[in-house]
Amino acid sequence: EKFGLVYVVSKLGFVFVYDLESATAVYRNRISPDPVFLACPSDSTGGIYAINRRGQVLLATVNEATMVPFVSQQLNNLDLAMAMAKRGNLPGAEALVGQQFERLFAAGQYKEAAECAAESPQ
Repeated sequence: EKFGLVYVVSKLGFVFVYDLESATAVYRNRISPDPVFLACPSDSTGGIYAINRRGQVLLATVNEATMVPFVSQQLNNLDLAMAMAKRGNLPGAEALVGQQFERLFAAGQYKEAAECAAESPQ
């Protein structure tokens, strides 16, 4: 809920992270070589806790400082990166906001450019 992400944990120890608004896959990785049998949300971190068969308690969450650059560069999804940055007030979107502002301003869309600057995260 903190970042608008949905975490899906498989019994085989894989975690899949999706953006809630667009249902876009953001990340996937194996968090445990052992079967995971229980998971619950972590409200303080915006991630999840999971417990595997060996009794290990695992925490899966996102790195706030690198989430927006990861989505914009690795996933090549600038719209999703901007939406996530605005929704979670995350760092890393400064260059994206500047590019979008300049593009709108150059196209003569002054109102939209002003709105972009006003709504920019952090």
